[in-house]
Amino acid sequence: MNPEQAETVKAIFRMKRYQRKTLGEIARDLNDREIPTARGGRWYPGTVKYILENPIYRGSVMYKGEGTKNTGIALVRHN
Repeated sequence: MNPEQAETVKAIFRMKRYQRKTLGEIARDLNDREIPTARGGRWYPGTVKYILENPIYRGSVMYKGEGTKNTGIALVRHN
């Protein structure tokens, strides 16, 4: 993930948590600002949901069937 993509992911979490935007509002905002997805496409509510629910962005990883938390690799932090 490049730094621009990382900033987009962080912005998505901020919009959801602090601005309380819906998935559709977040997708619309990103498209209005012409921020492409990682594959260069448009944003959809399902794409935003995938990012918000992806545990890797919070530093949760699975190793040999065991879940672990590594805040050093997390893009976002939640208390």
